[in-house]
Amino acid sequence: MEAIKKKLLEKGGTAGDWGSLITNGLQAEDQLWTEGGRLGGDVLAQARAVMSRDAILEYDCVDDRGRDQGQALVRLLDWEDFSRGLLRAEHLVASDGYYEWYGSHELAGGKGVYHICSNPRGQCAERLGRSDRRQLIHMHRWRMTSPLVMMESAYAKPAALKAMENWVNNFQARVPSPSRPPAPPGAGGGNDTTGLDKEVEAGEEADEPAKKKAAAAVKKAPVAEEVNEKPPRGSVGAVLERKAAERRETMRAREVEKKRARERARSRSRGRRRKRRSDRTSSGGVSGSCSRSSKSSQGFRRPSTRGEDDLWRQSKRNPGKLLKTTMLELSRYLADRAPGAEEESDWTSHRMMAYISQVVLCQHPPQAMGVRNHRELVTLGKAIDLLLSGQLGELGDLLVQRLKAVETAVADQNWSTARHQELIPAQAASLTTEQERRKAARMEIAQGKLRELVSKGRRQDK
Repeated sequence: MEAIKKKLLEKGGTAGDWGSLITNGLQAEDQLWTEGGRLGGDVLAQARAVMSRDAILEYDCVDDRGRDQGQALVRLLDWEDFSRGLLRAEHLVASDGYYEWYGSHELAGGKGVYHICSNPRGQCAERLGRSDRRQLIHMHRWRMTSPLVMMESAYAKPAALKAMENWVNNFQARVPSPSRPPAPPGAGGGNDTTGLDKEVEAGEEADEPAKKKAAAAVKKAPVAEEVNEKPPRGSVGAVLERKAAERRETMRAREVEKKRARERARSRSRGRRRKRRSDRTSSGGVSGSCSRSSKSSQGFRRPSTRGEDDLWRQSKRNPGKLLKTTMLELSRYLADRAPGAEEESDWTSHRMMAYISQVVLCQHPPQAMGVRNHRELVTLGKAIDLLLSGQLGELGDLLVQRLKAVETAVADQNWSTARHQELIPAQAASLTTEQERRKAARMEIAQGKLRELVSKGRRQDK
């Protein structure tokens, strides 16, 4: 296994590619055993959620008398008829010698059809047509598996090693798109073709009337006095929180409706099944079955490209899981810098801005990444922190002002005016507040006018 990993790294693979390979893009909960007798009508929904084309499935084998014959592995090909739970698969290996001979001779070459049973062992009434000579294998207990899990089983280990070797032999490292080198000091945004990263160094030395006019357009972001304090009735924050609660209720109602639909489908009589089988037999045996299955077959979903679509599946199945995982991972990098960090269960107490300030900006200074990238990082980090603290009103203000600033920057081709529209600091980190800086600028202007008047009076006296 180490030799395969070394070969992958030599071909340009990464640790992420290796992790996707040994897990086959599956989550831990996707590899739990599924029993049709317990799930009933829900077993097809479970199959649709976890099965994909070319994935590996392990199932319990039984003989004609219902006796155990170990486990076997198959590679999924496609649905034969999803509504009936029939699928096509390629036999790989079995733990029992007799069943291995049976699978290699009687199931090879498309001579086997596999059925996902929704009933306990020995109670499934599904059968193929009379003229269909293929073998029907009932799977009453099954699970999706990965090379990592297969390595723990003696009979499945050779198949796991072969699958990993084939994947590594066909692996091609992704070529990252070339990034423009950072502009040299004084080059004035040489790596930005749009001009959006051209920071006006003399922006603070502009005319005071123009600065006052731009500063007057800046609106101070509302700051809650206490995080746990509820916003007043009718406020923007209250409206957003109410909408979030309504969405949760809608999702809960949908789950209840799906459960009721599954119960209604489960309560259908077996007479309808017999009628479908009789209609299928009378309509032409195998040809009728094949034509109907081609219509009802929905096809396996395409497997993800080693983790990309899997992120979409995670977010769809468990919204917010990616955020939680990211915040837990973030705490590892800040642990050394923050002794006595919060427990893992309290992941909402971590702050994204701490990671951006202490890690990202240290590795990539603002001068190297450009004005837009820097302000984008700060805006997104602040937005995530507001979301975790439940300040939805402030979050909306921050994002909409960022949208306005980008729109202005695109029109002006610089960030001189646009930066004043955002609700993040216009300057780098500093202990001097914006109010103190403005007050000092006003005092300097007043002193300059006083010196000008005194000099003018002296010239008149002469």
